[in-house]
Amino acid sequence: MKQITKEDFRIEVTDAPKGLWVVLLLYQDYAPMSLKLAEIFDQLQFKYPAVKFLKSVATKCIENY
Repeated sequence: MKQITKEDFRIEVTDAPKGLWVVLLLYQDYAPMSLKLAEIFDQLQFKYPAVKFLKSVATKCIENY
């Protein structure tokens, strides 16, 4: 799963081609459930290759998250 930054958000999410599904995992390294979700998303990206799966540290991607 591709890691994105705040700067990548517009290109990867907002400006994604019409009709393309984008799933963005906003996570924190210290939260065990976040890491578990990342593992699940890593598996899902192979099951659903037509979906763009991305991840980003929540507080670094969205201010005041």
